[in-house]
Amino acid sequence: MYADEATGLDGLEQLFLSLLRQPESDDQGCLLTNAAVEFGAQRSVASDSICRGFALLEVAIRRIVEREVRAGRAEIIVARLLILYQGILVLIRAGRAPSACADVIRTEFAQLRESKE
Repeated sequence: MYADEATGLDGLEQLFLSLLRQPESDDQGCLLTNAAVEFGAQRSVASDSICRGFALLEVAIRRIVEREVRAGRAEIIVARLLILYQGILVLIRAGRAPSACADVIRTEFAQLRESKE
């Protein structure tokens, strides 16, 4: 995941929407998501890497959210966006049509922008 913090919510929304585009190389999806689904919560050789990966993802989202939304709401928004991000990756991998996901992403970010005002 990479979103330029300077672009704020717009950049984060574009990152989420980019999940819906066909990858240029292989179509195996996100390594973090695939490992988390494959290994689950059981302790494994991948556990530490999965935890670090989710922590990095959460920090990246948090930096933008804390700067862009009203104080006191960051925790729930970060959790919601992390769930949305990973949920989209799993649904796309399972063959879900990207159009429904795009509508959900746009709605989520429209609500976040409204909460800034």
